[in-house]
Amino acid sequence: MRAVRRGLLAALTMLGVSLCSAAVGAELIGLEQWVAETEATAAAIEEVAYALARGESRSAAHERLGEIGRRLGQVRHVENGTGRTVAVDNRWAQEVLLRAMESVSAGAEARALRDLASRLRLRAAASEVPKGERYSGDPRALATEVLSAPEFAGRQRGPLDRLTERILSVLARLAEIIFGGPALGARAILYRLGLVALAVVLVVAIVVLVRALVGRSAQAWRPTDIEHKALPPDAGAAFRQALAAMQAGNGRDSLRYFYLTLLLALASSATFEFRPSRTNWEYVRLAAGTPQGEMLSQATGLFEAKYFGGQQCTPEDLLTMRSWAEQALGGGR
Repeated sequence: MRAVRRGLLAALTMLGVSLCSAAVGAELIGLEQWVAETEATAAAIEEVAYALARGESRSAAHERLGEIGRRLGQVRHVENGTGRTVAVDNRWAQEVLLRAMESVSAGAEARALRDLASRLRLRAAASEVPKGERYSGDPRALATEVLSAPEFAGRQRGPLDRLTERILSVLARLAEIIFGGPALGARAILYRLGLVALAVVLVVAIVVLVRALVGRSAQAWRPTDIEHKALPPDAGAAFRQALAAMQAGNGRDSLRYFYLTLLLALASSATFEFRPSRTNWEYVRLAAGTPQGEMLSQATGLFEAKYFGGQQCTPEDLLTMRSWAEQALGGGR
């Protein structure tokens, strides 16, 4: 029943988003402003995901997401720098937002929101404004515009095509000679046998060439070895590396080693088994219901937002993560 109520709340929220978006008037903006708005929307979604990971109620988070959905529902008319005005429709993001709000748990919703924020950031980083104008409603005009693109112009005839046609012409002539026509003299027969031999040589050469080209393309990609950083042997070693990175002014590595200290310390206390192949949120699920479960959930949300989410890691964040690591170590080093 709680899941049904959450689904109804999300549906009513997005219904309000759709009604409001229909009433929003079009406003011409520049490409830089569109990029800034998209970045701000991604940051707001990421902030809600972080709040959910820290334990904020889903109803409060859905109120904030409703406002974000209203902004996503606005059709933005963007001047793309080439003299053309483009209507950017973000209804796809609204649909993703609705599916995230209907997630079965706060953790799943936070992950879906972080994924949406990443997609919006990628669009902004690439300035991915559609190059064509908004669909006018005429299917013939749309088909003409699409088929006029270079990728639909068709493949141009190349030397291999001309060689193939020549071989087929020779083979057709040979078939005509063998299966029909007047009697031939010795010289004519030798001439035609020579043509047959030439055709066979050409066919073999083409087969060898094609196999060589196919083999070269198959060898063009080679998987490369991934460089792995060596993990500390235990929680104490990870904590010392975190302190060393903090003293060196490397906040990113310090945050990583403090979080790794927390994981290794919990593993040493038999809360779970540490495996490098597991994801951070797998450890959170394994620690759920234990006294350290809530602390690990908050630490994971902070680490994911700062280390992978691109947010700035402040000294307060490092102190918070350090305190969690020290609690897991039992106050010792």
